Parts: sequence; structure tokens; C-alpha cells
Amino acid sequence: MVKTSITPQGFLLTHRPPRKLMLTAALLALVSAASMLAHWSPWNNLDSDHQAFDAEASSRQLATAASTVVDDRPALARRYAIAAYRVAPTREARIAVIDLLVPTDRPLALLRHPEEVFSLGLSPDGDLLATGDNDADVRLWTTGSRGEIDEPLATLGRHQLGDVYDGVVFGPRNTDLLATVAKNGTILLWGLAGQGLVDRPLATFKGSNVSTSNVAFSPGGEFLAVGDQTGKVWLWDTTSRGSVDRPLATLGSSSSPVNAVDFGPAGSDLLASGDDEGLVYVWRISDLDKSDRPASTLVGHLDAINNLAFSSDGRVIAAGSEDKTTMVWKIDLASKANSPVATLGHNDTVDYVAFTPAGADLLATGSSDGTVRLWDGNGWGLLASLGGASTLYDPVFSPDGSLIATVSPDGGVRLWDSSSRGQIDRPLAVLVHGKAVYDAEFTSDGGLLATGNPTGARLWELDTTRIVAGACADPVNNLTEAEWRIVLPDTPYDPPCE
Repeated sequence: MVKTSITPQGFLLTHRPPRKLMLTAALLALVSAASMLAHWSPWNNLDSDHQAFDAEASSRQLATAASTVVDDRPALARRYAIAAYRVAPTREARIAVIDLLVPTDRPLALLRHPEEVFSLGLSPDGDLLATGDNDADVRLWTTGSRGEIDEPLATLGRHQLGDVYDGVVFGPRNTDLLATVAKNGTILLWGLAGQGLVDRPLATFKGSNVSTSNVAFSPGGEFLAVGDQTGKVWLWDTTSRGSVDRPLATLGSSSSPVNAVDFGPAGSDLLASGDDEGLVYVWRISDLDKSDRPASTLVGHLDAINNLAFSSDGRVIAAGSEDKTTMVWKIDLASKANSPVATLGHNDTVDYVAFTPAGADLLATGSSDGTVRLWDGNGWGLLASLGGASTLYDPVFSPDGSLIATVSPDGGVRLWDSSSRGQIDRPLAVLVHGKAVYDAEFTSDGGLLATGNPTGARLWELDTTRIVAGACADPVNNLTEAEWRIVLPDTPYDPPCE
């Protein structure tokens, strides 16, 4: 039985989001018309519109059944989740599969490093994983790797002037570019067309105390923006080669260190930066040949900006700050000074902000108070607070926006359902690492999650089709007819794993 209570903040506290079991009259009428066929699936001989609707309704009922019985009968819950996905891969079915069937202590691959992995990045096509560690090399791995792997696909030569510090940043799709960030602020630009040891980068750009939140490629890959501790944003030409001393443009007149930069989405022509004084500057790239002044200055924060992000439609920008808030602005270049449309609070500094990949329906904020909060991208109300028992950092959305991954110093990477509401303490799954995890990133199709910690990098299976196919190889996971009829009594039994 699902237990619920009301927190002092007015949240509904539940260990498992409740769902109502439903049977549709349309489903009963439609499937009875096909009951005389000798060999059929419940969805044969229906017109396509009704077929899709009925399959999805039954899938959701089976997924609800899985969440209802999981505490008392976990094996049955897994069978219901598999059946739900095989009937129709609805969002509810996918979440049930992640919740009940992801192997949380068995990654697909362990990619060993001689030193701790502090940073990682995935190529836009999801085929390559780049990892950086304290030995100052950057290693490239194929995401098709399986088992324990000691030898990478390629090794990018050592940063001659400083160790790899905070990261690796891939260029956008249709480029073969990778930027690596050294502790002394040097940015190396690499071409990834070859394999093996690569000692020479395509270009070397200078910076000062730069981290990956200060480095961003433009949507087309033609520019690399780097913010540094001198208060400048340097815009570099990625077609440059060799040691490059002069950028295309130098933006900013303040001496306040730049802590974050981000380009708007394709077609927006915007670049934003956030500094130690709490100001966010927005530049229009196409105007830089005329003026290096920002097109707009976004005000409101009382302390340093830690992170910022554009929504995927480019209409909104959010910035997290040392002042324990995230502020949200609608982009209005006609106004030289914009006040925020929303101020979203935490109990400590806000270190990370992320919008859902499609539109601005959800905003996730991660704080040093150890929680991740989800906010409505329309009215900006608080929808959910994740965590409480564990310290969570750096929320990352899956490409379809359905999942959120968070890292933690306790060695667990937690997967959360982004549709959860209220105070949520229990994640869908906890991927076990044993030691603190520093970074996590989804592949572009959402089928893999890459994580990094002191023992190396790991690849985790999140492709629900592959997970279900693997589970169906074990006969114990095939839902029986009797179990089927408990949930769908009037729908002919269709063995899910056959």
C-alpha cells in the first residue's frame, strides 16, 4: 500500500507516485470485435487511430499495476513493467522499466584510468566519450565498449602547460572538434578524425583560470567563447590553427571574473555571460563587427553568477548565483537593463541550472544545499524537490526530458522521473559506484549514461528496448495469463515476451 503524508511546505510526500487503475469502455468494445480470430494480437484489425489509443491505455494500466505491487511483489512488478512496454512504449512504461529493470550495480563498461576522472563529455552523435583526469591526458573511448577496458580508442597528448582541470567540451553535431581545458587556463582545440596518440592540437587559445562552465561552442561550431578571470569573454575562430594570440573579439569592460558563458540555440545569434558581480550580459554575435557592447544587461542578482543557460527556444535565460537564488529573464534586446520575471530560491548557493531540451517547460536547479528543484517553465512555481536524504549535484536532463540524472559524493548516480511532483526522496534508480561521482552525461539518443569517478568512467544501459529484450530472455519475466487478467480482464492475453 502506498503511504503518503503532507510536508510542512505543503508537498505530498510519497515513495512512489500514485496512479489510478483505469479501463476504457472503448478498449472493451473494440477488442471484443476481434475475439474470433485464430491468431492475433489484441491490437489487430482496429483502425490506426483507435489502435494507438487502446494500446497506450492498456500499457498505462499495466505500468500502474507495476508501481502498485512493487513493494510486496517486486518480481510481479517487473513482469507488469515488461508487459506495459511490449504493449506500447508509453512514457509510463519506459519509466516503469527504468525503475524496475535497470541493472544498478552492473555497468555495460568500466573504462579504467590511471588517475581520477574529473570530467567527461560525449560527442553529439553519442559514439565517442572523452575523459580527463589528473595525469593531464584526455582519453577517447567508443561508447560501444563493453566490459573492463584499459586501452582507449585514442589519447590526446598531454597539456604541456598544465594539468587537465575542469573539462572537455565537444563541438556541435557535424564537427569533429573537442576543446580541453587546462588548469592554467589554456584551451586546446583538437580534431578527432584520426585514432591513436595525438600530440598536436589544431589550435591553442589562452585563458585565465577557465572551467567548462566558461567555455562554449556556438551552435554551428564556428566560434568558441571563453570567459576568464580578467573579466573578458574571448571569442575565438575555430578554423584557426597553431598558437593563436588574437581572438575575433574581446567582450566586456568589467574587471569582474567571468564564471559562465552560453550561446543561445541555433538561429538565436546570442551569447551570454555571467560574472562575479551578479550581472548577466547578452551580446548579439552579428553586431560584434560594429560594437563590442552588450545588447542587454540582465540585473537582479546580489552576488556572483555560478551558471547560466538559455531555454531551447532562446526566449528565456536563467542564472544561478551565490545569493542562493536563480533568476529568470525573458530576452528583450530592446531594453538595455532587464529585471527578472522570476526569482527562485534555495537554502544555499545555486551552482547549476538546466532547461528541458524541448522548450522551457521545466527548469532544474542544483544547489549546495544538496537538493535539486524542478520549476514550472510557464508560471515558475515550484513543482518538485528531489533529494533530502542524500546530497545531489548537477542535474542533467535526458534528451527527451523524461529523466534527470544527479551525481553525489556518496557514490550514487540517481535517476529521477521529471514528471514527479512534491517532495521526492526516492529516485527511480541509484547507479552504484562506491566512490564520489563527479560527472554524468546522456548520449544524444538517451540510450546510455556516462559517469566518471575515481575508479574510472562507466557506461550504463538505459535503452528500454534493449533492457526489455534482455529481461524477456529469462522465462521468469513473462507475464502469465492469470496475472494479465488481473489488470486487463476483458483484453485477450498476448504473451508479452513472445
